[in-house]
Amino acid sequence: MCRKNNLRILIFIIIAGALLRFALVYFSCDISYGTDAVTYDNIAQNIAFKGVYSAKPPQEAPRPTAIYTPVYPLFVAGIYRLLGYNVKIVSYIHIILYAIASLVIFKLGDFLFDKKAGLWAVIFFSVEPVSVFYSVVPMPEILIAIFLPLSVYFLFKFIKQDAPLSWKNPAYSALLLGVAILTKPVLIFFPIIFLAALIIFLARKPLKLFYAVFIIAAIITTVLSPWIIRNYRLYNKFCFAKSIDFISACKDYGRTHRNLILDKEGNLPLFIAQQAIRYSFGTNSILIYKAVFKGNSLFYQYARLKMAAADKKSAPTPDSDISLSKFKVSTIGDYLKLFRYSPGFLLLQAALTLTLLAIYTFLIRGIYFAFKHGRKKEAFVFCVIILYFAAVIIVAVCGSRYRFPSAPFYCILAGYGARYFLKVPSRSVSSVPPVKDEGGTKPMSSPGGGVIPFSPPSDLSLYLYSPVGIFCRVLVGMLSAL
Repeated sequence: MCRKNNLRILIFIIIAGALLRFALVYFSCDISYGTDAVTYDNIAQNIAFKGVYSAKPPQEAPRPTAIYTPVYPLFVAGIYRLLGYNVKIVSYIHIILYAIASLVIFKLGDFLFDKKAGLWAVIFFSVEPVSVFYSVVPMPEILIAIFLPLSVYFLFKFIKQDAPLSWKNPAYSALLLGVAILTKPVLIFFPIIFLAALIIFLARKPLKLFYAVFIIAAIITTVLSPWIIRNYRLYNKFCFAKSIDFISACKDYGRTHRNLILDKEGNLPLFIAQQAIRYSFGTNSILIYKAVFKGNSLFYQYARLKMAAADKKSAPTPDSDISLSKFKVSTIGDYLKLFRYSPGFLLLQAALTLTLLAIYTFLIRGIYFAFKHGRKKEAFVFCVIILYFAAVIIVAVCGSRYRFPSAPFYCILAGYGARYFLKVPSRSVSSVPPVKDEGGTKPMSSPGGGVIPFSPPSDLSLYLYSPVGIFCRVLVGMLSAL
């Protein structure tokens, strides 16, 4: 019965999340935005209708020189080939991919923690703002939310199996990771995290460790080699993708965003702090609002007209295209103008920010409970994965969409924290705690002769280790020191 109830709850959560994404696509006027989305669309059209791997617009004479990794363009090209050219169809198929990603997240959460943690993880993944938006935008992030957690699942399945050595789980894990790298090249250094995880768990089993490392290295090399050889023949140098000349990419992106957007004086610590905030609390609220309400929202158009007039630029008419490329919303002053002239945007931003704060609160609780309940290694690996993508966005690129590949992992940890939201976990001790006396050790007894049952800790202990409780304890400590 419990298994059936869990299945029903899981299906209900996935359907609710799918309906939310369907509404975003159905009522959207401009869901496909940005240079990368246009480039992927161009490549997919050229593959589907001209048989050429080119990033140039189809109306031009394309040449097979595109250096964007091939998995997602091939996936979209297959859709265009079967169903005809329609960008919104791709977004609707992304909703199916969201459902698959939710099942994978539930499976990973159930395997490493328990079913309730998996269910909570799917809830968080379904409402996480970046997940909602990039689950439907025609970009490769949603495929990463399937390939990467599934690869981690097979890796941990190999680590925890006690049976004789089997090649299947490490092979599946390596194959999925290789495909994920060919989907999103920012994962090119991710095998290092896999190696670290194997060392952490299998340091006392060297044979099993070397066996897994050999299989994973061999398969990843085999999967990536054709693409690297193709690029070498094309450009006469070893390169993996447009964004992964990584040293120059970090330098160029960092200089551009630091000097031109965030900090014109070149204050690197301030730049890193602002990027960290952008990574942690980016909600894509302006993009969601633009996508849904463009063309039929007087609030939005009024806000943009006022912003254009305040900046002494040519104000667009209510019927003209309002483009983010013309009117950037990147400073606090710009957001304050939107808050002032658009109450709807204010409410949306508040809702998305509160959602993120709730997820991060449960994330901290989940890490605490994982360390407390003997799952510190799993939590540590997940934290390293989260920090990997945080480092990418802080050092190299500027966009909250790079948080999306880490969303399954912090949602699982948050799910483990929320799993004890209404129920205090019992301690892993006997229900009859021993007490010492002169004759040795014996169970505690009541005056009437019955055994006194062990009572779990009160909610006060959980509150003291919550983010609010930690803040209050630090504040009290500072005041007492004064």
